[in-house]
Amino acid sequence: MIYAKMSAYPGRSTSHGTRLSLVGLLMMATTVLTAHADTTGRITGIVVDSNRSVIPGVQITATNKAMGVKAKATSDKKGVYTFLTLSAGQYDIHAEAKGFKPFDRTGLAIHVDSAVKLDIILEAQ
Repeated sequence: MIYAKMSAYPGRSTSHGTRLSLVGLLMMATTVLTAHADTTGRITGIVVDSNRSVIPGVQITATNKAMGVKAKATSDKKGVYTFLTLSAGQYDIHAEAKGFKPFDRTGLAIHVDSAVKLDIILEAQ
């Protein structure tokens, strides 16, 4: 839309209009990204067993029942998992891995621009 308006003026080159279009798009993208960053929080932690040994490959789910949203993460080879962009609200956390009892935590509050650390300890079955 910016390109169409700028190219309609006499004496304006197409490349000038294109540059203005790109600048406008970048400004809008920055605004959208900034707005998104301001309305989310994150959860990160390490999954370990009762001996404090890390457990890779654990499936973790964060559920916000009020919003009907589920996010999934998997612990890496160091046992670390992260949910980077969760909308603010209350979350139930569920973790499971073969050979371990499931882990459940309810009502974990995520606030705007917050970083919550939740280490998960899984007990052997």
